[in-house]
Amino acid sequence: MAAAVGSRAQRLLGSEAVGRPAHGQTLPRVTPVEVLDRLRLIARTLEDEPGLTARELGERVGFGRRHMSLLLLRLEEHGHVVHEGRRWFLLTVHYRGPIAFDTAHDHQNAYVFEVNASGVQNDYLQVGDTETNNDYEAVWEVATLQTGQGWNAEFRIPFSQMRFPSQPGNQTVWGFNIRRDVFARGEQDWWVAKPRGAQGVVSRFGHLLFDDRLTPPRRLEFTPYVLGQLRTKSGVASSGAGNVGFDLRVGLGSSATFAATVNPDFGQVEADPSVLNLSVFETFFQERRPFFVEDSQSLSNSNFNQFPDFYSRRIGQQPNHFALADNETLVQKPDTTTILGAAKVTGRNSRWTYGGLTAVTSREYGVVDDKITDTTGIEAVVRERKLIEPRSVYSVGRVLRNILGDTSNIGLIATSVAREKDLDSLTLGGDATVRRDQNRLFWNAHWVGTQAPVDGAKKNGLGGATNLNFNRKYAGFALHYDRFDRAFHNTELGFLESRTNKQNVNANMFLSQPDPHGIIRSVFTNTYAGNAWTTGGLNLTHVIGIFARKS
Repeated sequence: MAAAVGSRAQRLLGSEAVGRPAHGQTLPRVTPVEVLDRLRLIARTLEDEPGLTARELGERVGFGRRHMSLLLLRLEEHGHVVHEGRRWFLLTVHYRGPIAFDTAHDHQNAYVFEVNASGVQNDYLQVGDTETNNDYEAVWEVATLQTGQGWNAEFRIPFSQMRFPSQPGNQTVWGFNIRRDVFARGEQDWWVAKPRGAQGVVSRFGHLLFDDRLTPPRRLEFTPYVLGQLRTKSGVASSGAGNVGFDLRVGLGSSATFAATVNPDFGQVEADPSVLNLSVFETFFQERRPFFVEDSQSLSNSNFNQFPDFYSRRIGQQPNHFALADNETLVQKPDTTTILGAAKVTGRNSRWTYGGLTAVTSREYGVVDDKITDTTGIEAVVRERKLIEPRSVYSVGRVLRNILGDTSNIGLIATSVAREKDLDSLTLGGDATVRRDQNRLFWNAHWVGTQAPVDGAKKNGLGGATNLNFNRKYAGFALHYDRFDRAFHNTELGFLESRTNKQNVNANMFLSQPDPHGIIRSVFTNTYAGNAWTTGGLNLTHVIGIFARKS
């Protein structure tokens, strides 16, 4: 590996420099690999179980001005049947090969691209070191080829699909890792492996070094649309309608993006699945509209799904803000509220993540039958047009800063909904996440103050949650506490999956023996307890139990 091929050389380095192991030897913690233009070298991956050498993994990396090419050579047993699945659901495959890039080199976030042997693609974001965000939708190419030895995969990923800052100096450093999943053997191999009992994902990546300074490409996307509709029916005059709008996406410098949409058309968006909800709580539906999906991680806090501050499905939802009177019966109303326009700015550099969004929706009217009684006592039904959704302005702003060597972060988020002819609502929240001792100790908290209409009057409320976790290989514990007072109301632009006027505390402790001993592969026990009660002290639930598993 002494000579470079071509004028540009790229190197893949683990966090510790060690020698390359031979076949059959116990692998060290990190394996260094050097990859040169037009030269393919063989690397070895590490398995989670120490002392086991995984099969060979070859790779070739090439970089142009606009895209990255990477070839993975899978040396696997041949003959397994691989079934194609939906791009976001890959549980039916025998082999899967993800590659991941920490382009900001913040040890917290990464872009992940994966494929199976039949060429089914999937992509997602790794956020907060260990969490995943499936809202990421990138445009990239991959080709797979099954051979007598196994199968090959070659990726072509445009730089425009990954946001990254221009780094000072003459080099660029990204975090990088490769994983191979072999479901038939229950095997998972990594280029930079994570020992059993260790915590963290992105923070354990190796390094991808560019000998040249990478400059982010210019990003400009403009997508107009024109929609026409003609209705014909026998014996009735034909009627028609039309619509026009556009989407715009522009890169601002190296790490920020401005996006706007005017009169958006979401006619091609996949419909929500049918759900029979027999509970008192509303159903949470995933966002599928491209404008709100793109860069959504910059506008939300992914660690607290119990009460997300920003639930974008509120924008453009079915109109139902103004309730009908007792003497009114709904005849017809629109399925959605028209979004007149929306704009957002999102960005991320080495320590800051930020985003802001504003959307305006139109007034919506429904047709109702109004039952009236005249002075003589005769009842009559009058059909009329009634306002059921006022014009509204939705806004959200979010800022997050990495601290303590980029292992932790603190953030703020604010939302507002301004409605015509009705009370406005505001929320303001703060959050913090602390990871110490190589991510074994984890603490986070998120508390939100709300000022929103409750029972027809604007009231102030407070709610939030905090978690403490400590995990080692053989033992660990977790603590959780949350509280939401009676006036807490974040559902004008957020979501709450539990009741208000309650507080909850729970804890668990586990003991584990993950190493095989004789005929026993692993042992796991977990003891847990919890209690929930109202803010007035009325007990709601109490639980205690123990769980054990041996394999």
